[in-house]
Amino acid sequence: MIIMDDVGEDSLALKDFMKEGKVSVDMAEEIGAAIGAFLGGLHKWGRGNEELCASVKGNAQAKKLSAWVFYGRLEETLTGAVDVPKLLDPPLVVDEEDLKAVVALAKETTEALLAAEHSVSYQKFCQYLH
Repeated sequence: MIIMDDVGEDSLALKDFMKEGKVSVDMAEEIGAAIGAFLGGLHKWGRGNEELCASVKGNAQAKKLSAWVFYGRLEETLTGAVDVPKLLDPPLVVDEEDLKAVVALAKETTEALLAAEHSVSYQKFCQYLH
């Protein structure tokens, strides 16, 4: 298994940093924008690599897994059906109208992800980094 490391032995992974709950809204927006820019660049790079795209084009299992991880559990996470301690204290409250919008967006995005022809699998991406 290939694992991407952070910047050093004493570094704190982003997920762990976020879990500490010490991130301001401004900092969270900055981190989100940076991650979005990175992912946008990665997708742009992937679209320009026909050989790479061809190697992952038929990976339906990876698409299904990605869809489930990012969108398949969204509704149950927001409704509290899944125990996510950080969303319980203080309790996350999502009104019915917002929940319907999120569920519809998750469904639409899942369908788009499953139909996508230009995606780069995480494993292939890591192989190209080394």
